[in-house]
Amino acid sequence: MSEQLTILTFTDKVLDGNNQLISSCNNLGLNLDVVQIDNWPHNAIKIKLLFDYLHNQLSNKLILYVDALDVMMFGSESEILSSYKKLGGDIVFSAEANYMFRQAREREYYWTRYPISHTIYDFLNSGSFIGKVGNLKIMLETMIEDYELNLDTLAVDPYIQSDQFLYHKYYVDNFHNTNSKLKVVLDHEQILFGCTGGRFCAHRFPDFSKRQALAFFSIERQILKFTKLNFLQVKSKDYRFENGRFFNYQTETTPSVIHIPGTWENFDRIINSYTNHQNLTKGNNLQVWASKIISSLSFVLSFLLQFLWSKRQSKIQP
Repeated sequence: MSEQLTILTFTDKVLDGNNQLISSCNNLGLNLDVVQIDNWPHNAIKIKLLFDYLHNQLSNKLILYVDALDVMMFGSESEILSSYKKLGGDIVFSAEANYMFRQAREREYYWTRYPISHTIYDFLNSGSFIGKVGNLKIMLETMIEDYELNLDTLAVDPYIQSDQFLYHKYYVDNFHNTNSKLKVVLDHEQILFGCTGGRFCAHRFPDFSKRQALAFFSIERQILKFTKLNFLQVKSKDYRFENGRFFNYQTETTPSVIHIPGTWENFDRIINSYTNHQNLTKGNNLQVWASKIISSLSFVLSFLLQFLWSKRQSKIQP
C-alpha cells in the first residue's frame, strides 16, 4: 500500500468495517488514519485535532481530510493525486452551494467579499480538503494568529462552535491577500470533491439563480426540520449514480470523494438507495403530501428571500 497519500478523519464513535468511509478506503487500497476521541463538544474541535496531528508528520506528506460519517471514497490514489494536481492549489477544499456560516455578526461581511465561481458551488465546505502537511500547518498557524484562537479552550469557547466559519474567513481573507504564502482554491467543478451541501431537496424545482436556489434550500430545510420531515430532504438536484460512480450532471464530473453533509444518521440509507437505484422517499402518504406543500411554498418564498438578500447586500456592499 502506498504511503504517498493519507486519508485522515476524526471521530468520537467506534467505526467498524460497515462504515462507508472505512469500507470504501479498504476496497480502493487507500491508507486511512482514524483519530478517535472520547468527547466531541462541537465541530470546532477539528481545528485542534488537525493541529495536533500535523505536529509529528513530515512536511511534504499529503493529507486528504474527510468527515467520518457522511463521506465515501470512489477514486483511487492515482486518480486523487491527478485531480489534486489539476486543481492547482496548495490546499484544495470542497465547494458547495450552501453558505453555512454560523457567526451572525460576521456572516454578511464575508458574504459580500466571497469570490463567485462559474458554477453553483461557490462556498467552502470544511468536510473534505487536501494539502501537504507543511502548507496545512501554515494555514492553521495563520488562522490561530489572525483570529486569536486558543486551542486549549477551543472546546468550551461559546463563540467558536464550528470549524467551517473559520475556514470561510481564512479562505476569503487569503483570497484578498496579495501577499499570501499559499494558494487556496475550491473545487468548484467537483472534480475531486463531490459535495451536495445546499443541493438536496424533498421535491425538485428549477433554479432561477444561485441565490434563489440557496433560498429555496434554506427555507425548505427549516420548515422540514420544524415539522420533523427533514428525513425527506434527500433528493439530489445534481447527482445520479451510474457505472459504479456518482455522476454530477451539472459539471459532468465523477468526483473521487462523495460528501453528503448533515446526513450522517441517514447516510447509509441514502448511499444504498442511490447505488441500488431505489426510491429514497420514506414516509406515509400524509407526510409525502405535506412535504410537497412545503416544497411548493418554499419555492414561492425563495424569490422573496432572494429579493430581501439582494436589497440588504446593496446597503452593506463595501
